[in-house]
Amino acid sequence: HHDDKASLHTPRDVVMSVQDQLGVSMLLEINLVSGRNLAIRDINGFSDPFVITILTNSEDNELCRRKGKYVSKTLNPVWNETINDISPQHAATFKNIVLQVWDWDLLGSPEFMGYATICKDDILQRQLLSRSAALDDGREGWEDDVEPMTFTLKLMQNKSLSKDAVSGEIEVVITYCPLQSFQKLQMKNRAKPSK
Repeated sequence: HHDDKASLHTPRDVVMSVQDQLGVSMLLEINLVSGRNLAIRDINGFSDPFVITILTNSEDNELCRRKGKYVSKTLNPVWNETINDISPQHAATFKNIVLQVWDWDLLGSPEFMGYATICKDDILQRQLLSRSAALDDGREGWEDDVEPMTFTLKLMQNKSLSKDAVSGEIEVVITYCPLQSFQKLQMKNRAKPSK
């Protein structure tokens, strides 16, 4: 059901959509770990930060979004929230993971605190490096694909959402691999004799 636009894609995009074409079911898990030195949005000198996670495709259209829980009165929140209900279809076709940080307010609307983006290319690039290192070490490459990757991301401003200054960074852990590899690893871990 791919439209004619597909033929206009750059070779890199073609590589990206190969997984999709082959119908490989992908698993994407996003763990929102924490934030550091975030911007002050409340009179008390703190904020009540939460994250909205948005997956977009190569046309920048939104595929899905998840709203996280807020942490009260802090500029260094520890969320430790895992998003693990992303459909294999969205996991295969997404291009960017956009992470927006907002300040929760009891009465008013949430206030924007900055955003960061992880693009699929960055994830694949990093996997490629660890995979070739794995093969050099004589390990199986697919096991490295299942390894979670940690990203520390500086928050950026989006003038259309807020003119206020943003600051700080967030830490996110991404697991991105074929669903099969993930299940294979789970079986392998279960097979290990328990002490």
